Amino acid sequence: MNIIDHIHVEPKAEIPLVAQLTQQITWLIASGELQEGEKLPPIREFARVLGIHMHTIRAAYQRLEADMLVSVRPGRGTIVLPFNPSYFAETHSTLPSFLIGVILPAPAPFYQPYIEGITHASSDNRWMPIFCYFGDNSLLVERYIHQLIAKQVDGFIVTSPGATDILENLTQNDQFPPVVFVDAPHIQHNSILADLEGAVHQATNHLIEHGHKRVGLITAPLDWENVTPCYQGYQNALIEQGLEFDPNLVVEVSDFNPESGYEGALELIKKDNPPSAAFIIADGLAIGALQALEKSGVVVPKDLAITSFNNIEAAAIVSPALTTASFPAYEIGVLAAQRLQDLLSGKKPEEGQTILESHLVIRQSCGCP
Repeated sequence: MNIIDHIHVEPKAEIPLVAQLTQQITWLIASGELQEGEKLPPIREFARVLGIHMHTIRAAYQRLEADMLVSVRPGRGTIVLPFNPSYFAETHSTLPSFLIGVILPAPAPFYQPYIEGITHASSDNRWMPIFCYFGDNSLLVERYIHQLIAKQVDGFIVTSPGATDILENLTQNDQFPPVVFVDAPHIQHNSILADLEGAVHQATNHLIEHGHKRVGLITAPLDWENVTPCYQGYQNALIEQGLEFDPNLVVEVSDFNPESGYEGALELIKKDNPPSAAFIIADGLAIGALQALEKSGVVVPKDLAITSFNNIEAAAIVSPALTTASFPAYEIGVLAAQRLQDLLSGKKPEEGQTILESHLVIRQSCGCP
């Protein structure tokens, strides 16, 4: 990487030139644009290109070395070191930045109330949340953490199991900014969850109460940590009602997207002995399933009754409207921001997990009037 093409300084700005250089180079290292082992430009050349004094470049390099971002080696140049977020957080100012980093998988409809909850609660503390979406790319999680630390965020709210492992290790350092974990069942401290097992148990049991003896399941991958409790809730509802659990009625799809629900519904109705009802693990999947069933001539709920989970806005306007277990997303967002404020105020971390209950929203897809 030619760093010279990415650095801009403004001599008339209020921020000193040394600080301008240090901040920009730090950002390039934290973002992974400057990789471990790369060399920074020689001081004389860098000063000439930027039109500033060599002493300014030298002072910036010294600051970067003090932050363990580079190593200045006489005769070999200034070498980039790996970014150490714990050390960077420990050695920098404890003055509040009023920035918080929120790491979550995607800006999907499922997360919109959660995002709103964090945003509204953050405004009470004058925070500006920075939302970072990593999709299914775990490398992005690490990059975002480094970038947010470089911006000296006051704390983190981290969502889903896919983003928690890196932060869990870093929080072993007492100087690392406080972290609240959401929707990560394996985390036992500063952890906020919905009662996934209870919600799915309730939604599945509702179908059984309608008289259905064969209840299918369309689910995201069962080895996903926040899917396992849902699967357990489905199984428990069947067993408690004296019904046989039939693994042939479980259709596993690749994700929570409507396209996957469409494919899952087609697979379910093609079974030799298809079910008369199905629980679908997310409203997004259920919406795709409704499209597939309509195209296939399967009438919901007459031919196949359905319940789902999440209660996104679209669940109320599809036809038939979805009976769904409500995920307390907004409440979790508010609680996560409040919990982070408690940690920043010096309160002791919450022991164990905080679990919020869901409730069933009755509409027409299950067969209710």
